[in-house]
Amino acid sequence: MKLETQVLYKGRWVSREFFRAFVYNSTGQRIAESYQEFSDLISSGIWFADKLDETSNNVVDIKPKRGRKCQSPNKASEAL
Repeated sequence: MKLETQVLYKGRWVSREFFRAFVYNSTGQRIAESYQEFSDLISSGIWFADKLDETSNNVVDIKPKRGRKCQSPNKASEAL
């Protein structure tokens, strides 16, 4: 097979002629019937190659640091 007739999909070389893949969004899935359709759907930003993990979120709990509060520069120079 020539390189132009293949596409790299999830780490595997796949024939462009027989390419079919599911794409996913928050409401469900659909099948892309060609690599061009797959590429158009993914580039829209609405569809994704992998299922969305709805249980995880990107919010990180920040815990306060323990230790001394930062001194202002004026108070630090007065102490010397």
